[in-house]
Amino acid sequence: REDLADITHMRLLVDVTALRESMQHGDDAWEAAIVAAAHRLAKVESQLGEGPKVLNEVWSGLHRDYHLALLAACPSQRQRAVCASLFDQAERYRRYSARHRLAHHNKSKEHRRLMDAVLKRDSDTACVLLAEHIRSTQANVEAALLRLEVSQR
Repeated sequence: REDLADITHMRLLVDVTALRESMQHGDDAWEAAIVAAAHRLAKVESQLGEGPKVLNEVWSGLHRDYHLALLAACPSQRQRAVCASLFDQAERYRRYSARHRLAHHNKSKEHRRLMDAVLKRDSDTACVLLAEHIRSTQANVEAALLRLEVSQR
């Protein structure tokens, strides 16, 4: 829990700022890369079906590509590298969250809303959506761990 809380805290500090800066500096090619990454991810997500999921390597790679595309116009190479590292560190928690989620969670819709806000250059909305997206993994993992603890009593 402490590790995930730390990763989440750092992603909220670094990724949200990187997104805002990316939106300030992004050009048409950056926007096109986001749309392409979102399209590839949505196609794979549509094949996953309903209910708890075991996220595969294809989805994980496309999910990473999508998130890094959002941040790709951030002018700081070091900041982008930190974002990528934190994203990778959160992967085991994303997988746990997906496997133990009780309710259907439409990530594709979340990703689409985030992309739409980014493309509109609505940085306040985009940053709020990204922060919610990042926090959702922590909340889902916490809920799954609580259920596990209760079941073991």
